[in-house]
Amino acid sequence: METISSFLEKFRKIQSPLRKKELVAEAIKKAASIEIKPEEIFFQSRNIVIKTNPYLKSEIMMKKSLIIEEIKKISQYSNIQDIR
Repeated sequence: METISSFLEKFRKIQSPLRKKELVAEAIKKAASIEIKPEEIFFQSRNIVIKTNPYLKSEIMMKKSLIIEEIKKISQYSNIQDIR
């Protein structure tokens, strides 16, 4: 018979939306050497939407594949398909 703590363990693994945004910002900083705020990152289904100035956004788009690889390395949020 399972205990309540073993049942609740699966809920501890769920990351808060703010933590996901922080991990994405960290991955962008590692892969592209660009610092963006977590408030500029949004999630839409399997896509990450970044709302920042056009210069930074174009730099991020040029290194999109490296950023996605880095996100998959450091995060459980590995079902990302695209950055927009």
